[in-house]
Amino acid sequence: SLFSALQVPLGDSLRGPCVSASSSSPSSSWQGVSCSPDLHIIRLDMSSRNATGMLPSSFASLTVLEYLDLSYNNIYGPVPSFENFTSLLHLNLAHNNLSGPLSWLPQNLNHLDLSYNMIEGSVPFSSVPPPSLSYVNLTCNMFCAPLPLWCEDDACAPCPGVTPSPCNLATPPPSPLSAPGASDSTTLVVAIVVPIAVVICVLLALFFVHRRRVN
Repeated sequence: SLFSALQVPLGDSLRGPCVSASSSSPSSSWQGVSCSPDLHIIRLDMSSRNATGMLPSSFASLTVLEYLDLSYNNIYGPVPSFENFTSLLHLNLAHNNLSGPLSWLPQNLNHLDLSYNMIEGSVPFSSVPPPSLSYVNLTCNMFCAPLPLWCEDDACAPCPGVTPSPCNLATPPPSPLSAPGASDSTTLVVAIVVPIAVVICVLLALFFVHRRRVN
């Protein structure tokens, strides 16, 4: 499972490493974990642990995390929402198999690395990134185009040979003149109306000529 490399129990709160430790710092068996004085996990570093799987639902309870590094593993499934992770400053999920769109990212991040995944949809922070964000790497994903102006450099570049697909933009309904079959209908109307008009003009001309002769 995902936490087998770290041996973190999948409890409701994922506080096992902190609760079992004799002090605010977990024992050596909890490598990669740092705890707060009130025994909550504030730092979780599982980079390069050969961890495989999806993030469990209990992961959502780690809302006091300040540092999260799960890079270089085989974590798959959708990118979790970090809406309640208001203390998170460092987020590194690079080199995994995460997919789907990004639903929410903390606004106070200073380090963001989501490179080499399969994340789709729009680039986060579409207008301007947070001023606290000093490092960002979103390369080699499947973000749609166009990219935000701030992200048109190497920070958001797709993998070599990959062309970003256009974002799903609302398209106005076609006008009657551009609707399918409109040109054919116009041609048909012209083909019918013009000969009739010509015949009417000829008949009127003959009528006036005949009238003049009679007078």
